[in-house]
Amino acid sequence: MPVRSSVVDNIHLTTLLFSSVFNIGDVENIASRANVLVVQHTKQFFFLDEYPFLSFPIFSEPLHFQLGEPGHSVQTFHVNPVIHVGNLSIIGTSASAVIQIGSLVNGVFDSRVKHIRHIENIENVKNMETKNLMPKDV
Repeated sequence: MPVRSSVVDNIHLTTLLFSSVFNIGDVENIASRANVLVVQHTKQFFFLDEYPFLSFPIFSEPLHFQLGEPGHSVQTFHVNPVIHVGNLSIIGTSASAVIQIGSLVNGVFDSRVKHIRHIENIENVKNMETKNLMPKDV
């Protein structure tokens, strides 16, 4: 891998979450993985271990990806060995995202999200809204 310098004048990054990577400079390998289980209720009640994480097949299925064909190689020549970034403004990244300024040889990224919503009968919800009984964060 040819070595290059990475220069960044200004970065504003608000949020970096859940197995995300922020890297300036060349890197050989990045592996980023996030398994997320989200449960929402219309009412504010939760039970510990209500949903066992490993009971969902999405989190135990093998990662399917295809590597480049063996025997093929790429050669590059950079006239300017400097990567220059002026201003970079990012609101946020989440769930295995990568922000990379520089070269990356190998990257494996896996983000799996299971989102469960328990919504009551819509008429009950409308009645709660009318009577101002809905929780503020629903």
